[in-house]
Amino acid sequence: MSCCNVKKETSSNKYLEILENNFDEVSIEKREMYQLLTLKDKARKPGYDWIIWLQLKIAYGHTNSCSHNSEKKLEGAMEGICNWLELLKDFDRKSKPKQLSLFGDENELELEKEPESPQGGADNQWAKYFRECERVRKSNLMKQYSFFELFEDTGAWWQYNDIDYSRLLPQSNEEMIEFVKEYLSGNIQSSILQGNEFEDEYSYLTRDDALSDIELYHRVLFKFDFGLIPYESKPRLMIDNGFTAHETIGGTRHRVQMRRGKLEGSSWDNREYPSYDFKIPDFLNWVRWYFKIPYREPVSDEYVLKENIEHFIDSMLWYGREKYDWKEKINTFETWKQFKSDIHSFMQKEGIDSRNGGGSGFSLDGLDGGYDLFKKGNITIKQNLQERLEMHRSIDGLEVEERHGDKEVIVFNISGDEIYQKTFDFFNQKQKANQISLFDFVA
Repeated sequence: MSCCNVKKETSSNKYLEILENNFDEVSIEKREMYQLLTLKDKARKPGYDWIIWLQLKIAYGHTNSCSHNSEKKLEGAMEGICNWLELLKDFDRKSKPKQLSLFGDENELELEKEPESPQGGADNQWAKYFRECERVRKSNLMKQYSFFELFEDTGAWWQYNDIDYSRLLPQSNEEMIEFVKEYLSGNIQSSILQGNEFEDEYSYLTRDDALSDIELYHRVLFKFDFGLIPYESKPRLMIDNGFTAHETIGGTRHRVQMRRGKLEGSSWDNREYPSYDFKIPDFLNWVRWYFKIPYREPVSDEYVLKENIEHFIDSMLWYGREKYDWKEKINTFETWKQFKSDIHSFMQKEGIDSRNGGGSGFSLDGLDGGYDLFKKGNITIKQNLQERLEMHRSIDGLEVEERHGDKEVIVFNISGDEIYQKTFDFFNQKQKANQISLFDFVA
């Protein structure tokens, strides 16, 4: 541990200079996990050495999840103090009895009015107007609230929180699965789950009748959005960058959040929380039983590709889909080249830009589709490597890449003419009939 009192003449931090001009000592202790900022004055009473006005734990660059470095976080905390500095040593003034009027009503505060906005003014006039608005808002806030009502440290991006709540969490996989069952069934017994309510507004779990195990697993994980370790939050003020005050609503909050099977701390917490495995047959069987979801086998790779091709062509046609029934048109051609030529002629005639757009495509049973229309167009279908192996599907010749710390394989990656060839293979009924007849002949 080290402690430093940074002198004004060697500091480039303007907020530190302001603090040093207002307190007898500004100390910054470099501790293992945080910087301890202390503002204090020499005591004028016998028996006391110092009056400590404020002490804050400020994160280093690596000790919370905010990407700013240690110096920037320290500066951010000091800026917040300096905004309301003149109230700090008079923090208890709001608790003093207010002067009553002759009629028994409290004297109304005299708040400044914001300036009139300039009418068609130059840039410098608008800049002056915004500065004045901020000054007036800040002044009015300081007339109404105390330092500790205005200074925002709860959940601040620069704050270090050294309270570790992980010991209160389920310590085993079996225990967490029981908590999840409580959440999904609405039969909440545990105190660390209080304040949660499971909702499936769009029947995401049950709307498609039968589901494979892998699809059921992903859908259940998607609905994991609940808190653990509840606490009561009181209404408080939040001040934006323009010094406009917003009052937050109080209520039940949670220290830790379960999202898609992983635990996350609140605000800028970057601690490692316990991990759990929900791909357990007994648990998935319970979900099937509770929500009455029949079982089906996973769909094929080709099925997902076909759905993504349909998504691609529909998106490419954009507002022309109503005029061009491509599923019917494709049966009037003998080759994919004729189909490609015709659909592009239609889009050119209608003024449809076929080289703009993209996004997520059709995804099912762990196969994630995506597409873009730029240049010649592209359709990509990927799958988590481990899940593909669990489904006993081949990975021979498939490219493997890293994504969010996991490995996934590229099952399909088709562009340009290959898209139209595959479209013709899947949707041209004449070609399908010929293929079936040839197969019968060989058989």
